[in-house]
Amino acid sequence: MFREECNTGAAFDQDKTAALIEDAAITVVQQSGVFCGLSIKNVADTAGVNRGLVYHYFGSRRRLIVESLSRYVDKNLIDQLPPVSSAACLTRRMLQVACEQYEAFRALAMLVTDGERTALLTPANAIRQGFERDQERGVLRSDVNAAALYSVIIALTVGYALLRRQLAGRFDVPVLELDDEVRRLATGMVEGFTFSGSPSFGLR
Repeated sequence: MFREECNTGAAFDQDKTAALIEDAAITVVQQSGVFCGLSIKNVADTAGVNRGLVYHYFGSRRRLIVESLSRYVDKNLIDQLPPVSSAACLTRRMLQVACEQYEAFRALAMLVTDGERTALLTPANAIRQGFERDQERGVLRSDVNAAALYSVIIALTVGYALLRRQLAGRFDVPVLELDDEVRRLATGMVEGFTFSGSPSFGLR
């Protein structure tokens, strides 16, 4: 079936086949639990295609991994982060996603470890500029470095997403209970950088 679709030359069919292979790659990574264990053969078998077709679409194992993980992160992480209205709301929302999308953050960590740029950093400049506008309006403390504030929020979110289950086990507390406390504490920390009012850094 897949060969027939490719022979039509239709871009839509090619996109569908590429997506099918990428989904299979993610499945193999999730099942194996070891990033370096992914092989073209396993991906091809999971997708129900031959290995030649995988190489035709992606060229190499590394490109397959990068494209698959990037698509997975975009779909399951980036698309879950709608524009928000304050630094505290950004923190709260990102931690909520961190609690719900462990596999996406795991994929993100794989990309970052391999030196790839990720979509999570795409809005960084816009958000930093928004923080700076909040400082001009007097709703964010002027002594706060906007780039550092966003960096802290990102580092906190990614780190907690990857370690939350291990931390809950280490402290012998239910994961959901720890989630609530971390969100409350992190939001309170960020709110400490703002003045009274409703800060809005223009991402709507």
